[in-house]
Amino acid sequence: MTSTVHSTGIYNQIVIATFRHREVTKSPLFLCAFRYNPRCTFRFRNEKFLFALLPSFPCVERHKIDNIKAENMSKVENDFLRNLLELDKNISLSLSLSASKTSPLGHLRPHMKALEYSCHGLFWISGCIIGLWFSNTIEREAFFFNILLAFFLDIVCVAFLKATLRRKRPSNNEEDMFLTVSIDKMSSPSGHTSRAVLLTYLFIASTPEWYLFHLVLMVWCVCTCASRVLLGRHHVGDVLLGAVLGYIEYLIIDYIWAGPETAEWYLSIFRESPGILDDL
Repeated sequence: MTSTVHSTGIYNQIVIATFRHREVTKSPLFLCAFRYNPRCTFRFRNEKFLFALLPSFPCVERHKIDNIKAENMSKVENDFLRNLLELDKNISLSLSLSASKTSPLGHLRPHMKALEYSCHGLFWISGCIIGLWFSNTIEREAFFFNILLAFFLDIVCVAFLKATLRRKRPSNNEEDMFLTVSIDKMSSPSGHTSRAVLLTYLFIASTPEWYLFHLVLMVWCVCTCASRVLLGRHHVGDVLLGAVLGYIEYLIIDYIWAGPETAEWYLSIFRESPGILDDL
């Protein structure tokens, strides 16, 4: 595409912008330029044109043009994000094949809900406390202590992101989740996904030679993540964000992993505090 501009005056810098032909007379940039150079002429081609201006007008006007460019760029970014979220919503709705009993895979819904229960935070936290209670070695105590610490980290991160992003759950989600709180009405990120990924990495790292157990863990993790979309609980983007979050949490826990002596020291604080975990 080519176009030319003929202008007169004392202009020494070039600013080039692209507009639709039908929008040119409404453009603030055009009106600003025409104000300073009303004798400029344009040649159009294929409904688009390049508008060239040699401005030496005051800095205030150049700032206006910069603000217009920034607003246009922000609008393009917002439109892209909006279109991306809409695409994510449509794909997720098409994949929610077990969202209800009448869905194409509705007969698998009980199995999907079993996977949902298997990664519920309440069950895992209770299991860690029971494991601490019955542990007879400091190594086992340290293991359950670190798993419990990982769950508290996950709860805080998921709650913070859900409260910040505030993305609603898919429209076909059925409100039949077990033991939820107000923040669970938000969709992004998927807490079940982050916990599944976090636990899978932690258990594989803690049992380096249990290869069959690793395979079972990975299958369970993938099925749990997929079930979140199939049940209509989350969008695909929520699950992907949850998986990334779970891996980041694993890196944090792996970095601060407490050894037997350190875990024993922390647990001793609770044991010596009256009324707090006296039985541990």
